[in-house]
Amino acid sequence: MPETITPSGTLSSDLTHPAGDSTNILGVTLSHSAFVRYQVGVVAIMLAICVFHYLWVEFFGKDLIAYASGIFDAGRENSIPTWFSVLNLLLASGLLFLVAYDTRRKGDPVSRRWFVLAVLMLVLSMDEGASLHERLQKTQQYTGVLIPVLKTHPWVLYGAVFATGAFLYFIPFLRQIGLRLTGLFMLSGGLFL
Repeated sequence: MPETITPSGTLSSDLTHPAGDSTNILGVTLSHSAFVRYQVGVVAIMLAICVFHYLWVEFFGKDLIAYASGIFDAGRENSIPTWFSVLNLLLASGLLFLVAYDTRRKGDPVSRRWFVLAVLMLVLSMDEGASLHERLQKTQQYTGVLIPVLKTHPWVLYGAVFATGAFLYFIPFLRQIGLRLTGLFMLSGGLFL
């Protein structure tokens, strides 16, 4: 059963009839459309600066401008886009913990899956911020896996196994939350990967 947060701050189990364009969480009203516009706008600006950075380095080499714009290099772990991703994953985790709490309080059988999803977002936030997946490079040396793409991106194999396992675990959950929310989860999961 899908969840929404009603104007009183409680969660409702009906996303097929959302309470409008805004959500009230702990006394703070959030506009869904404004939040999406903010997210898309910030990502577009960061992407534009990242493209500028790559073009500048390609045509003019590495100088002060390349150095300054390099903090927006989405290919680097220590960058503004990575920080933004960490914050979004942490925000998602917090909101999912609220949903898990409310569904558990109401006796909803999918509350445990909401909780697992909240923990998953928290772990992904920590992984993104601490570059834990990059540390798998050493693991590859011990396993002997020598697939060419894994030489530079060893975490891909482990990430694929993890994503497949998570997807299989959440299939029953996806069947219970409704077609619209399932589609949104699938879209966001695909964009994340």
